[in-house]
Amino acid sequence: MIYNSDLIFDAKTLRNLSLQDIEDYKHRPKNKIHIVLDRVYDAYNIGSAFRIADSINAEKVWIVSGNSDVASPKHKIVQKASMNTCQLVDWQVVDSVFQIQNYLPEYFSLVIEKSDKGKNKFKNELLSIFNEKPLLLTVGNESLGVDESWIRNADGVLSLPMYGANNSMNVINALAIASYKVLEMV
Repeated sequence: MIYNSDLIFDAKTLRNLSLQDIEDYKHRPKNKIHIVLDRVYDAYNIGSAFRIADSINAEKVWIVSGNSDVASPKHKIVQKASMNTCQLVDWQVVDSVFQIQNYLPEYFSLVIEKSDKGKNKFKNELLSIFNEKPLLLTVGNESLGVDESWIRNADGVLSLPMYGANNSMNVINALAIASYKVLEMV
């Protein structure tokens, strides 16, 4: 089942959320989608990921640091880029993608990658995950991509076709496209 929020804020209100607004919003039903940012270090990209997470009413954003400094939602640039939606979406920083299994033992993992790793047999399974398991939608570092062992263990890989001279796009643009594609499949 897809949950839509009936509590919508304009940009001015988002920039000046009250504690009550935040609490009210956090207690509303969420879609069983978790966005995983695997070693995405750019504060603007992280902020934009929170805007996407909020726009699809996702349950959580996982920020994988890879044992490096990563901008958290407490960072001013992340807050600005997210238009404060980072206050509305639950989040957690972990060192490795595999630590997520400690907090969320059952899930359906879908990786967004430049190339199809031969696992695009997820479409039928997606139709039932919202009633069974949360979906982990993973995007990776702009240069390194998603951790190779995470890709090998994923339930599916979603690649976006590139029709121009460039073989890749901004990680957050790919996340936005894939997020809505996933919602269309359920």
